[in-house]
Amino acid sequence: MTAAQAADAQEDIWTSVAEMPTARESVAACAIDGFIYAIGGFPGGSDQGISTNERYDPRSNSWATMAPMPTGRRMPATGVVNGKCYAMGGRFTDGPRAESMVEVYDPSTNSWATVSPMPTARYGHSAAVVDGVIYVFGGTDRGILYANPEAYDPETDTWTSLRPGPAPRALTGAAALGGKIYVMGGTVDGDTSKFARLDIYNPADDSWSLGSAMPSGRFSLAATAVVVGIVIGGRIHDGAQLTAIEPDTVALRAAVKLDVRPVLELLLDHLADDPVVFGVGGGFLIVPALVLLGGLPMHRAVATSLVIIALKSFSGFIKYVDVLNEQNLALDWSILFIVTALGIAGSVAGAKIANRMPQQSLKRGFGYFLIVMGIYILARSVPEVLQLAA
Repeated sequence: MTAAQAADAQEDIWTSVAEMPTARESVAACAIDGFIYAIGGFPGGSDQGISTNERYDPRSNSWATMAPMPTGRRMPATGVVNGKCYAMGGRFTDGPRAESMVEVYDPSTNSWATVSPMPTARYGHSAAVVDGVIYVFGGTDRGILYANPEAYDPETDTWTSLRPGPAPRALTGAAALGGKIYVMGGTVDGDTSKFARLDIYNPADDSWSLGSAMPSGRFSLAATAVVVGIVIGGRIHDGAQLTAIEPDTVALRAAVKLDVRPVLELLLDHLADDPVVFGVGGGFLIVPALVLLGGLPMHRAVATSLVIIALKSFSGFIKYVDVLNEQNLALDWSILFIVTALGIAGSVAGAKIANRMPQQSLKRGFGYFLIVMGIYILARSVPEVLQLAA
C-alpha cells in the first residue's frame, strides 16, 4: 500500500496525508528530527525485499527519496540512537530464512554504514530504545521462535544476550516508556494463534513482569509511545484495531485520550512566575520536565530550556534598563558586548560538541552536574540557615 495516515493521540482522530511514492508492505520506519523514514519492505507482485528509503516531512506533507539501504530486505526492526537509524535483521524473500545484518542510516550525511550483526538472525522481531541502547525481542528463523532478547550498544558496537522472555513468539510489538519496554501481542504460527499478553521488560535489572492483557490477541503489531501512553495497531483476523496502554496502571483501553499539556503548562506558568527559579536555575527543572513529561530527546530539551531562559532573561534586561534610566545610570556596553560574544562563541562550540556526544552521555553528564550544583548550593545555604536559626 501507498496510503499514509496520521493519528492525533489527544483528539483520537486519523487524518489522511500524502501517499508513499513506493507501495510496499513489511516496511520499517524511523522518526528522526521531525522526519519519518520508510525503509525496506516488499512491493506488491513480488516477494523480494527492497532497499527503498523514503522520507516524509509532516510540515510540508511531502515525500523525498533518500539513499537506499545497502541490503534490500523485508521486515527489519529499527531503532534510533543519536540521530541515526539502525535497521536490524529481516529476510530477503518470503522464505523462512532470517538475516542478522545491521545497517545504520545517518540522515545528516544521507549515507549508510554496516555495524556488528545480531548474534541471532531473526525476522518478525520488534525493537525499542532505552538510554541509548537498542533492545530486540522475539522473531523467528526457519521455524524457530525466539524468546531471548538481545541488546545493542552503538557506543561500543557490541551485542549482549539478555534474560529470556516468558514466551517465544514472532510479529510482536514493542515500545519504550518510562525506562521500561512493553512487549505485546505476536503469534507462534500465524493467524491461528494470536497473543493478547503484555510483558514488561526492565533493562535496569534485566527482569520481566506481566502486564494487563490486550482486549484482543493480534500480531504484526506496530507500537509507539505517545507522551505518556503507547498506541498499538496490529492484525485481528483480517481486520485491524487501535488500542492504547496507560503504563502507570498497566491498563488498556480502546480510545486514545492521553494529554499532559495542562501539566506542562502549569509547570511552566509556575516557573515563569518565579524569576529566581526560572531565570537562574530554570534549566534544573525545565530539562527534566521536558525529558520525562514532554518526551523530548536530551539535545532538544536542553536547547528548548535555553531558549526559554534566554527569553526570560531578555525580558528582565529590558525591565532593568528602564530602572537604570530612572536613576540616571548607564550600562557598560563594552562589557555587555564582550559577555554576549563569549556566550555566542560558547553556544556554537557547545553545539558542535553536543552533536558528537551520545544522548546517554549528555544525560549522565547533566546528572553529575546537577549533583555537584546541588551540593554547592547546600554548602552555601545551610550555614546561612543555621546562623539565622541561632
